[in-house]
Amino acid sequence: VGQTLEREVAEETGVQGVHGTKAVGMVLANLRIPLTGDEDTVGLILSVWECRIPEDATITLSDEHSDYRWCPPTEAAELLQVKYPPDFCALVAAL
Repeated sequence: VGQTLEREVAEETGVQGVHGTKAVGMVLANLRIPLTGDEDTVGLILSVWECRIPEDATITLSDEHSDYRWCPPTEAAELLQVKYPPDFCALVAAL
């Protein structure tokens, strides 16, 4: 999972050298994802990880994003409440 986190951070932000990764927790989202060609669905698990990036890192967002900002975990959790479940936001706030 750590390698997946490093790859995703690099793809989304352009930042290489993620380190100090630590799993904080997971939450099952209320959302169900339909399987292709089937009537079954699967759940979506949201993971919260703590990690560090190099101090001299430059953020270069992928085309999937338009903006970013640094903020304290409690503020990030408040902003995420619009889209994510309360249990997930609580994990973020506790960082």
